Amino acid sequence: MTDRSNEGRWLRWVPRMLLGGCLAAFLAPLVLAGLLYLGVVPLFAEDVSGDARSCGRSTAELGDALDHFGIRLPPGASAVRFSAGVNSLFGEYDLAVRFTTAPDRLADLLATLHLPALSPPDVATPLLPCTGAPGPVATVQQSEADLDGVHLTVQVDAADPAHPDVTVSAFDV
Repeated sequence: MTDRSNEGRWLRWVPRMLLGGCLAAFLAPLVLAGLLYLGVVPLFAEDVSGDARSCGRSTAELGDALDHFGIRLPPGASAVRFSAGVNSLFGEYDLAVRFTTAPDRLADLLATLHLPALSPPDVATPLLPCTGAPGPVATVQQSEADLDGVHLTVQVDAADPAHPDVTVSAFDV
């Protein structure tokens, strides 16, 4: 004679398992799609900055991104181009801003950013906002550091010493 008491428990458990499995199978793709949407949409978002200096894919205004990172463009900075974004899922900012300034104003900027001294001039591929591709190889000086949850990089192309071309990049870490 067999004991059927365990069989009854098993039969009651199967529908619950199937229902839970079906629910999980139904919800998992929806949750995954939602996360992908929130993470990928900023890559294809329209420019919301309304600023002609933007590269066209900025999801944050230049002033907001500069304030977030505690960066002030030097007075009289010219040829300003930027790309700024904020991740809609995590709220993390990223910024790349390129401009031309005077040597004394560059020194002030570097002092206020509390970065290590610029490296000696070296041949490198400069960071270029707006192009989506590496720039031409140039002689640049660079300084970078992780400060208070922010990775900050400054590259200076001093091909024209009277008007250094500066790129400041920052992102939350």
